Amino acid sequence: AALGLVVWMTIEQGKTGASPGKKLTRMKVVSIESAEPIGTKPSLLRSLYHFLDGIPCGLGYYLPLWDEKRQTIADKLAKTVVILDGDTPPVFERR
Repeated sequence: AALGLVVWMTIEQGKTGASPGKKLTRMKVVSIESAEPIGTKPSLLRSLYHFLDGIPCGLGYYLPLWDEKRQTIADKLAKTVVILDGDTPPVFERR
């Protein structure tokens, strides 16, 4: 079931540019060259590349803090960038 969920989320991210979590936060993964959703196969490769982000003590996940384009190692390899979908960040209601 977990593998099926990962595959579905990867396909969804490839087609629309956003996984369910990214949709919630109004973010998208797009090609750095075309600014379009990257497609299923590149989305799968990007997910696999995230393994490399964790190898050097997880430093790849912190790379966006000082990288000019705010990319992880996986984003650099997949030639993608995560952007906000719209001009303003999401506003969450407090309950």
